[in-house]
Amino acid sequence: VANPSEYRDDYNVFIENDWGRKIRQIRLAYGMVYSEYAKLIGCDEQTLEHWEIGLSRPLRKYYVEIKETAVKCGIDLDKLNDNPDYFGSDYQRFIEKDCNIKIKSIRMAYGMTTYALGNLIGCTGEAVCRWERGICTPELKYFKTIERLAEEKGISIAELNVCPNLVDDDYRAFCN
Repeated sequence: VANPSEYRDDYNVFIENDWGRKIRQIRLAYGMVYSEYAKLIGCDEQTLEHWEIGLSRPLRKYYVEIKETAVKCGIDLDKLNDNPDYFGSDYQRFIEKDCNIKIKSIRMAYGMTTYALGNLIGCTGEAVCRWERGICTPELKYFKTIERLAEEKGISIAELNVCPNLVDDDYRAFCN
């Protein structure tokens, strides 16, 4: 190193700013909920949550695992350090806009009630109702099942992200 006093290793660059958003991006790109990702990198859930919301920085000893999981997901850490929002997961893109319409399209493709779809997903019909009304969005733990159900009906999440109204509501058409 030409000037050791100005040297910053990759850990220091990572924690310099927005480490919480970066860790969240890596975790979501990996498709894991807090408990799974915390176990993978060797910390507890609360510690991971504190990192993601910016209450504390990850210690250097955890950075090796964080870095390895990023690389496994195809995330370039230099790009992530430059712009923490550069990488997004399918889950993030699914819930960020018109999630309620996307969920309803999947349900309409099956011709089911919210309660029947909830049974398939592994949640309650009330949860599906709240998702469709835009009150909240599905948790990551339900996303893989939602994605699989959509694919079984020939609908890709990428298509839904572009056009959330892929399947019409037959009931509304019937009423009209």
